[in-house]
Amino acid sequence: MRSDIPYHVYGHAAATVGAKIHLLGGCHTEDWQVPSATHQAYDLIADKWEKKADLPLATGWSMPAVLGGKVYLFGGGYREERQGITSTDGAWVYDPKTDRWSSIRKLPEPRMNGFAAAVGDFIYISLGYNRQGGQYKGVVEEYKSTHRYDPKTDTYKRVADAPVNGCYIASGPHKGRVYAVPGAYDEYGFHGDYTWADGALEYDPASNRWTKI
Repeated sequence: MRSDIPYHVYGHAAATVGAKIHLLGGCHTEDWQVPSATHQAYDLIADKWEKKADLPLATGWSMPAVLGGKVYLFGGGYREERQGITSTDGAWVYDPKTDRWSSIRKLPEPRMNGFAAAVGDFIYISLGYNRQGGQYKGVVEEYKSTHRYDPKTDTYKRVADAPVNGCYIASGPHKGRVYAVPGAYDEYGFHGDYTWADGALEYDPASNRWTKI
């Protein structure tokens, strides 16, 4: 048994830098429409949790990636007043050395519940969806689009679309490629009529090609 998480959330982002695991935001366990800005870091060696600088925006289902010893966080769902959970196009970078967040260029579109993965000098952001509160009250667009973010120039470039949409994703880099395992996807584009995903996706940056495996 290891030390319990001090503040219980779900739908949070997680990123590992060195010997520390950072839990970023998430939503309150009693109400999924109450996102949190809480930033908790777990020290694997000391078996101890630490409070770190809060996220710039209280979000759940955001998309983290680690590159160059820094944590990049893209999109997520925040609470729009009187409208419920709404996707954001915000993006930020966290420096563990200074315990500070900084804003970076916004995503090309509002996106949450997708994934981000770093390969080489770039970060790839894909899948997920745009959820709007208010009169829309739900998912308005599923994404297959993929963007390559360059931290050096703070710019995005559209690359090949994924073969399917998906959300609730386990993802990561491996041997120069990106792998993503969607938990669910909207097979017919009904914005909410989800079914369990039936396979994994592989993206090769060198050939700019996706493969369903």
